[in-house]
Amino acid sequence: MIALSAGSLVYEVRRMREFRKKHVAKTAEIIRRRVGNWYKADSGGAAVPENYIHSYHSNALPNLALTNPSVRITALDEIADGQVAKWVMSAMKDWIREGHLLRQVQLAISDALDAFGVLVVGTGVTDTNPEGLLSVQVARVSPSRFLVDTDCQTVDTAKILGHEYYRDPEQIMRNERFMADPEAVQKAISGSEEDRNDERPFGERRSEERKVCRLVDLYLRDSRMICTLVGTSDGAEPVFIRKPEPYVGPDLGPYEMFGFFDVPDDPYPLSPIQAVMEEIEEVQAQMSAAANEAATAKTFYLVEAASQDIRKAIADGVNGGVYSVKGLGGNFQKVELGAMSGNRMEYMLARKQSLDEVLAFGQSQRGRMSGGTATGDKIVQDYLDARMQWMRSRVNTAMVNVLRRVGWYLYNEESYVRDLTMIDDQGQMQGGTYMGGQEPGQPDWTDFHLEIDVESMGLNDDLASQQRWLQIINLAPVVMQQMAM
Repeated sequence: MIALSAGSLVYEVRRMREFRKKHVAKTAEIIRRRVGNWYKADSGGAAVPENYIHSYHSNALPNLALTNPSVRITALDEIADGQVAKWVMSAMKDWIREGHLLRQVQLAISDALDAFGVLVVGTGVTDTNPEGLLSVQVARVSPSRFLVDTDCQTVDTAKILGHEYYRDPEQIMRNERFMADPEAVQKAISGSEEDRNDERPFGERRSEERKVCRLVDLYLRDSRMICTLVGTSDGAEPVFIRKPEPYVGPDLGPYEMFGFFDVPDDPYPLSPIQAVMEEIEEVQAQMSAAANEAATAKTFYLVEAASQDIRKAIADGVNGGVYSVKGLGGNFQKVELGAMSGNRMEYMLARKQSLDEVLAFGQSQRGRMSGGTATGDKIVQDYLDARMQWMRSRVNTAMVNVLRRVGWYLYNEESYVRDLTMIDDQGQMQGGTYMGGQEPGQPDWTDFHLEIDVESMGLNDDLASQQRWLQIINLAPVVMQQMAM
């Protein structure tokens, strides 16, 4: 078990930072390549004919996180607890409609396409909530600020997780959870530092005059404790600004990582872009070389000096220059210099098709075309169907875990109170006040099942939906026959 002393935790934080840097060092370059040279005045680089990374993002995101998820909550004992499950589901849908979720999920999935994404779930009272009622909050954690146990093989077995963030001294003074140790608060404020993080794509952003405090929230899984460390100005080790205290929250803990492909014995997942970045660079290098060759292409004519009528006829034309020369064996001669070679074109197209197949991203996805019969398009489409289903299933698993955390707070926190309406078994609108907190005799939150429609968040293909319904309709008689046997 990890010791709860500040010195031991500082040691773990330093190891986790170095571990993280090895995984996100190149992610910043991927993001810079995705935004291109026109996003910032100082973000220039070598121009490429096609921004492959942005094209993939703009296709994948609508297929993974276009709308809020469709959630269903049922009780293991529907007869005894079915009505409670319906009220919790209404509270969940009301919370989703408030707009807390979708934007943060989109950011986390965008992070996962480049590297990995992280969401943290917790509670608090927001400034936009004048009644002071408890608010369940989901927030994105930047990959460059997430911390994972260096000794774990998967994030689910990590003994310690956390994230770094920055707060103004005034924000720390206003936060009640930090005021238990006034001396540490004063050290944190006097030791405020500039926000410098070389793992961010565009470096530091704060002005030199603005001072902030670097804080680290840590969650220790085995002991179910949570604490906050902060740096000081006297050069000493960071100290507790919130000493270790019991974590009151869902069994899953506060953090959920989004990732698409697991790596054996490493908690950080592999993104689709990272896996093929070398192929993307190769294709873009070939396209850049082809563009340069095309730019140097020249077509002009050599004309016999004495053939002025031919010279005039050619000179009055377009797209070419005319030069008079003596001693030309004929009246004129067409000259072509430069241009792209056929071998380069064949190689470039072959590499690009290979990349399309690996990424499952072809012309039909770029233009949303349908009805293609070419073999190449069919191969890519088959890959896309399988790959997108896999990616959606990964998002679905992560989203179920996120919403199970949210549901835990909605169900157990007595200070979560909302006016709700729901549809009863007779289809009638029923109103009431939802009050969190487990009542005596009510089941535990683990006695409820939460599921998400895997297709509900992404862009649905009408033709694919029709095919799925036809499959269900054709399968129904077989199922009914088997049930009758």
